Amino acid sequence: MSDALDPRMVVRRHVEISCEVVRERGFRLLGSRTLDVSTEGLRFAWNGEAILTGEPVIASFRVPGTWIDVEATVARVCHGRRSWDTASVGVTFDVIAPSSRAALAAYLLGLPRAGGQRRELSVRRARVEQLAHQSAVKEILAGLSSLGDMFAAV
Repeated sequence: MSDALDPRMVVRRHVEISCEVVRERGFRLLGSRTLDVSTEGLRFAWNGEAILTGEPVIASFRVPGTWIDVEATVARVCHGRRSWDTASVGVTFDVIAPSSRAALAAYLLGLPRAGGQRRELSVRRARVEQLAHQSAVKEILAGLSSLGDMFAAV
């Protein structure tokens, strides 16, 4: 990771593209689809092959106009045990050509930010609760309307 950048300041972008991420030792495939990408690293859908934090990997993916090949280190392994989690691995780039980083930055510009999965879950849950509330209100109003019709007929 670049010493000049605070990793918390790097914006991850939600982008699902084909990739190949392999273990440096033995070249075993770990994943073939990115979930989010930044100029400092990426997170990919993990196939479950044994991997440890700190392990070196090689990733290759294509953005319009160029292939990007990076040497990276596993920073996080998410096993996907929770209902909202996707089995995934996050890596930080150790070696990436300056031209590749520039091409990646240009590609990522304007793409939607990657949201935390828990936030996405809470937004979905809030929407479901809102729809349930609206449905309940409609039922109550329909009941009151029919009650009003009953009293009007008397």
